Amino acid sequence: MAALIDNFKAKGVPPIIMDGYSVTFRTVVEDEVWSLKIHLPRGNALKMSDFCKQIILDADTSKLDETKFIELLEEMDFEKHIENI
Repeated sequence: MAALIDNFKAKGVPPIIMDGYSVTFRTVVEDEVWSLKIHLPRGNALKMSDFCKQIILDADTSKLDETKFIELLEEMDFEKHIENI
């Protein structure tokens, strides 16, 4: 989560927002709370949003498999890719 927030770069003029949904990512780094709110996430932000939703769904149905999520996080590799939205 920290890598996603730290590497996020928003470019261009923001569109007028009429509908859709927003996601908020939060993490604690040392003694700071980092937060990032994105309307209609794309790219790595969408991947992380879907990842978090899946954790919640699996936990609600008592089917949480930590190994599955660790493997998915390793595949994402946010630290090597800068987000351009």
